Amino acid sequence: MKAAEEFYNEILPLMENNWRDAAISAFGKLLEKYPDFAVAHNDLGVICADTEDQGKALFHLRKSVDLEPENVSFQMSLADYYYIKLGEYEESLEGYKKVLSLTQDASDVLFLAGNISVFLNRFEDARSFYGRIPDTDPLYQEAANNLKKLNNIESDKLEKEINKTGVSADIIENNLVDNGQMASGEEVLTLNI
Repeated sequence: MKAAEEFYNEILPLMENNWRDAAISAFGKLLEKYPDFAVAHNDLGVICADTEDQGKALFHLRKSVDLEPENVSFQMSLADYYYIKLGEYEESLEGYKKVLSLTQDASDVLFLAGNISVFLNRFEDARSFYGRIPDTDPLYQEAANNLKKLNNIESDKLEKEINKTGVSADIIENNLVDNGQMASGEEVLTLNI
């Protein structure tokens, strides 16, 4: 009887040649014999996401994470799936946070988490994610630009409120921050996200 890894290695050429239907069938057979083989679940989930079988994709991506929760690649596949395919930003942000808890070298994940936080109007979270990108990373300048835009948007909104009401800046700023209204989703769409 073939070991799971041996069976898996025979499926790799199917994936490399983009023979999705054959790969899906082969992964199905592999997982019948070895239902806890996490890498097969992950790869099958990725393939199913590309073929628009979203229910099957989500099942297998979740299963891989359930089997190996400390696997950064599996966590990333699931978070990317929520973000790219399903547009479920809350779920994707939670997945990216899990990735960040597992690895130190993740500027791209910090940038994505910052962008999603902006979209969700969580500007302090966005600042935190962008601010953690090392200044030696190529994404640093984009993150710095996004931070600057966030600050400018909030300053403009604060100035408008002061001019409109005549109330002090501190009172308005505290009120806007407390209510999560320092900037709106429309105003931040011009960020590099």
